[in-house]
Amino acid sequence: MFFVDRGMLKPTLSLLLFLHYVYTFTLNVPNVLLPLHIPQTMYTNFTLTADSGCFEWLSTKELVVSIQALHDDDSTAGGCSKRAQLTSLSQDPDRQLSLILARETSTESELRVDVFVDTITKIAIITTSLELLLEETPSTFGIVAYDDDGNTFSTLEGLEFEWTIEPDAEHQVLGNVLKNILYSDSSYLTPPTIGILESQGKQGDKILVQGINTGVAWVKARLAHPAYKGVAEVSVRVVVIENLLLNPPYDVWMLPLTQIRYKAERRQHGRKTDIKFPSEQYSLKLSNTTIGEISDDTTVTSLMLGDSDVILVDKNVQHLPLGTPPHTTIHVVPPSSLLFKVETKNWNFETGKQYTFSISVLGPHNRPVLNTDNIRIKLTVKEDHVTIVSSNKEGTLHTVLAKDTGSTKIHASLDTLIHPKTGK
Repeated sequence: MFFVDRGMLKPTLSLLLFLHYVYTFTLNVPNVLLPLHIPQTMYTNFTLTADSGCFEWLSTKELVVSIQALHDDDSTAGGCSKRAQLTSLSQDPDRQLSLILARETSTESELRVDVFVDTITKIAIITTSLELLLEETPSTFGIVAYDDDGNTFSTLEGLEFEWTIEPDAEHQVLGNVLKNILYSDSSYLTPPTIGILESQGKQGDKILVQGINTGVAWVKARLAHPAYKGVAEVSVRVVVIENLLLNPPYDVWMLPLTQIRYKAERRQHGRKTDIKFPSEQYSLKLSNTTIGEISDDTTVTSLMLGDSDVILVDKNVQHLPLGTPPHTTIHVVPPSSLLFKVETKNWNFETGKQYTFSISVLGPHNRPVLNTDNIRIKLTVKEDHVTIVSSNKEGTLHTVLAKDTGSTKIHASLDTLIHPKTGK
């Protein structure tokens, strides 16, 4: 082409560029393994999903696997779609294969999925945790299945299973430990095929299990249809524990011949309740019995210097190899010094006014130790400028009256520790 510019002719070459966009599409899986169909039972379905586009679907062996377009309203009307439902139809116990071809209508792009249909030879139970908290939200227990080569089936939707819950012979407890909760009786979204089976009094490849008592129980499952009688039953051992807490929950530093009383709390659904002692099920124990002893079920008395865990024991599960039980630690230490604290944070007193101050015992490294009612601190003060108005029997809290100007010294010493048993 030639263009005229200011009366001068200049040859100009115009290039037209064409961009060719290559569309790429993918499906959610490259291949699928489905269980064979047993007559007069529910069909097993699996959904193929494309990331984009609109596809027409074809099964090369419709007697092995059928395929139907799935639309946004889950209808299976004709036309192209982004999703399609596979259905296992083969009743042949030998492995079968059908190719699924998906053609994108606007670009003619074609995708392929290999769909195998085979016999289940082994199953296993899966769940998030085999340690459940008492009366908390039910946990889902499901089944995975394998063929003779160890390949995992893509879905077990529609298959009927028999689930049972049995007590543990070695750890018998009073009452049931677990119970099965129907999806329809829970707040969980019910899978469609599970809902159908439950309405018929049957069970599918998933159940909900809740702990109703601490202890151990077995969850067992097997394929219900006689055609699978050669597939072994499977089981898992489930432990139910309580969400327990010792109070105080933190480490405590205490002097010899002092006492601390613990409380045990149960937490369920965000609420706290106290466990009453004595209890047939719960007790406290020390990991190091040389440094102290437990009396009245919850009172720990320190006897010698050293450390010990205070452990809350649930007799229903105490012999099981669980994680760390609820516990806290006591440290029995010698006294090191005393700490004065005045409420005004200033030791300059105004005459005619009363002031309250406290005295605490410190252990090694200036760490405060537990103030108990058998501690006796002796206070010495010249009453020329201040007068003691009141003192508690432990000598840890005093109120004085500033009566005259001047300065004075206050001296305190740990006088004695009264024996918690003898009172002397």
